[in-house]
Amino acid sequence: MVGKVNAAVRDVAQEWGRNIDWHEYRQGREKAKLENKPIMVIMQTPTCPHCLSLKEKVAQSKAIEELSKHFVMIVLNEWEGKGDKDLGPDGRYVPRIVFCSPTGGTLKHIVNMPNSKNKYAYANLDALVRNMKTVSMAYPTNKEL
Repeated sequence: MVGKVNAAVRDVAQEWGRNIDWHEYRQGREKAKLENKPIMVIMQTPTCPHCLSLKEKVAQSKAIEELSKHFVMIVLNEWEGKGDKDLGPDGRYVPRIVFCSPTGGTLKHIVNMPNSKNKYAYANLDALVRNMKTVSMAYPTNKEL
């Protein structure tokens, strides 16, 4: 983990992948603007069984680890993001993964299940990897993927 994060954020984030550069929410948004990188925000709770399952898959995925280099990566406990309605465009369920532009606007069209009430839920990594590639290709610094 390269980014400077407080101990609580570091502990939560490392569970999602030790070789991913995780950032606190505010710091990450600033970094995204400066580097013109999109943001990937994972909303979770520590005891949610679906969160735990997804966390294990993400932490073991070399594809996500590699793609994460093209993003500012943020993981938040659900209660930390309650003040930002853009982090829950279709509700407050967990886990959910929302992609944002470098300026912080939610990319509401980047969803896993367009016809579901939980559009931003990911149970398998294929869809997440596909969406990470789609988002990273939308920004000039990431055209090489």
